[in-house]
Amino acid sequence: SKAVVAPSHVASHASIYQAELAAAAAAAAVAHARAWLDLCIRVSVLHLPSFRPDELLGQLLWACGKLSCPMPEPAAHHIMARTQAQLKDCDAEHLAIALYVFALLKQQPPQPWLSTFWAKVAAELSNASPLAQAKLLWAATQLAVQPPEQVLEQMQQRILQHELGCWPAGVLVSAMHSLVVLQQRSQQPSQPNRQHQHQHQQADRHQQQQLLLMTRCLRRFQAAVLNQLPGFSSQDFANTLWLLAAVRFKCDARWLDRMLAASGPKLITFSPSELSTTIWALAKLKYAPSHAWLVQLLNSSYQQMLHFAPSDLTNVVWGLAQLQLQPSPLWISSYWAVTSKVVGRFSAIELKVVLYSVAKLRLQPPEVWLQALAAALDANMGQYESPEVLKVLRAVQHLQCKQAASAGSSSSSPGNNSIGNGWIFSSAACSSGSGQNSILPFTRDQQVQVRVLQPLDAVAAEAYSLACLVALMPEWLQKKVAGWPKQLAAQRSHQQQQLTGGVSSDMLVRDVHVATL
Repeated sequence: SKAVVAPSHVASHASIYQAELAAAAAAAAVAHARAWLDLCIRVSVLHLPSFRPDELLGQLLWACGKLSCPMPEPAAHHIMARTQAQLKDCDAEHLAIALYVFALLKQQPPQPWLSTFWAKVAAELSNASPLAQAKLLWAATQLAVQPPEQVLEQMQQRILQHELGCWPAGVLVSAMHSLVVLQQRSQQPSQPNRQHQHQHQQADRHQQQQLLLMTRCLRRFQAAVLNQLPGFSSQDFANTLWLLAAVRFKCDARWLDRMLAASGPKLITFSPSELSTTIWALAKLKYAPSHAWLVQLLNSSYQQMLHFAPSDLTNVVWGLAQLQLQPSPLWISSYWAVTSKVVGRFSAIELKVVLYSVAKLRLQPPEVWLQALAAALDANMGQYESPEVLKVLRAVQHLQCKQAASAGSSSSSPGNNSIGNGWIFSSAACSSGSGQNSILPFTRDQQVQVRVLQPLDAVAAEAYSLACLVALMPEWLQKKVAGWPKQLAAQRSHQQQQLTGGVSSDMLVRDVHVATL
């Protein structure tokens, strides 16, 4: 190129080019390594009887896990059978490597293999290192494999007996994080049954003992964490707060102050999921951070907002709403822009949480955001239960009233109350439930249906009224609203006849089915 380029630009372009070459060379090297490893696995079937546990588990399978190279068939079947036969000769370290490798490969071993594995783990766990225990717990959570209660109790006892200050920070947090996840999975809600009442009482007592043991472990963990804070990574901070919030552990405010003070300088390195998990956990713990710390977190989340997943966008706004923390207008505008583009990927639960949180923060979403939310609600509202429908419609009405009021105050035209496709609402309708002054007033048929629904089910009547007001009445809602009084009619037919002056409930239900906008 004949262009005159400054030396600094030349150096920067050269470094970028070298980095791209290094990345391409690394990718090529990994591809060659995987091809070579695949060949080694196929050839190793001929020599399986001569493999020692450290060679098969500590070298061959470990390389498969690190290179994300799944074992080809039929070699995988023979290797699995050979490892099961070798489990009886494995020590704790090789046992941890075995399950850890299968977790990296996302390949769950068969049940006979797991039964032999956990029996050997129970016998060798006393000799396991902290890293081996952390690998066992992490692999079990990744594979959705529930260890036996005996193994879980042994791991908890080791945490109570060992000097946790000697554990590396990442190992300590990973072990406790995985232990909390497994403990929550093992807690099955007991269903009342008179024939098995004694068994349920015993199960409840055992569950209480488990909770007491976990509480003791968490107290020791809290004490050890304070000495490990300088070595904490961003993932360690987020996981520590999450595991305490997941079990609703009562944390001392001074302990949380020290945690946040140590995490403040590292907030810029937090990933989107770590940022959202942190604010979610603080909301669960009912701890409001300082203004300076919150500004750091919001600045970091603002810079990474484009990379937030739907779950991250949901958790961060929920945490702010629960703590009643108002973000800056710049942060809010970025949140509207990002969520309006990805709101179609939100689940029904995430949509509901975002809707409630925005309403609780008393924010005024823009027209584009409301349009995207309306489309997402139309696609997901069929998954809500009947009481949830009413709550969602109330929140929608609240947001639409705020948007209509702001639009009315900024526009000189009295008739300019349109808020996008399918969202037409006036400020007069916000203050009047009858809808007589709204742009979409109740028709005579709709008023009749509300009067019919009211004695049958007040919740259904209110939901129908709100749906008419916010102009959000898809076909699924008509069927759902019509189904509510039908269920009540079977239980209270005599009362319904008295309230309606002798009109049969069948006629009422038939009238409800013809309700349209």
